[in-house]
Amino acid sequence: MICAFSHILKAQTIIIDSTFTTDAEIFPFNQTDTIFGLTLTGNITLNTDTSLVRIIFVDNNSEEYLLYEAYPYIVDDWDFEFFNEADETKYLNNIQPYSIKVQIVNSSFEFTSLYAASEYTDFTDSLQLVHKQAMEAVKVSQMNSNIQQYQMIWFTAETSVSQLTFAEKKKLFGENYNMLGLDYYAGGVYDPVPGVGEAEEESSAMST
Repeated sequence: MICAFSHILKAQTIIIDSTFTTDAEIFPFNQTDTIFGLTLTGNITLNTDTSLVRIIFVDNNSEEYLLYEAYPYIVDDWDFEFFNEADETKYLNNIQPYSIKVQIVNSSFEFTSLYAASEYTDFTDSLQLVHKQAMEAVKVSQMNSNIQQYQMIWFTAETSVSQLTFAEKKKLFGENYNMLGLDYYAGGVYDPVPGVGEAEEESSAMST
C-alpha cells in the first residue's frame, strides 16, 4: 500500500492519492467534520474471476456503509477508472465520519480522492433509497449481460438478500464476505466465476 493523503474538506474534496493491494484502514477525516454525502474517484484492476474491491465508510458511531464495490460480475471491464461513485453513501444525514476501510481480494485499487458533501439536502433518506435502487438495477443489468456473454445458464435479479445493507450482509456472511454474485441469484445453474468458460475456450482454440 502506498498512502499519502491531504485534507481539504473546506473545498469538499479529500485527496487520497494511494494505491492498495491488501486490506487497509485509513483516517482521512477530521474529528469535527460533518458530511451529508460521500463519493469516491479511483481506478480498479481485478486480476482474477474471484477478485473483489470493497470500500467501506465508517462513522464515529462505528456504523458501516458500503461506499463502493467491484467484482467481475458487476463490471464490464476488469481494469477501469470511475468518478464520484457511491453506493450507500451518496446521501447522508449529518454524519460525523471516522475512517475508510478497504477490502482487497486479488486486486489493485488506486484511490484518487473522496468528495464530501458539506451542505444539508432535504429528503436525504428518500434520495438515498432512490439512488440505491438505481444502483441495484445497474448491477443486475450488468450481471445478466456478463452471464449472457459467457453463455452461462443462470440469471440474476434483485432479491431479498441483495437488497440487504452492507451491515446486514456482514452480520450474516462475515467481515470479508465475497459472494461472487450469489446474492443476486434468481434461477438456473449458478456459476461463481464468470471468466472461466471464456478462458477455457481460448485455451482450447490455442491448443488446436
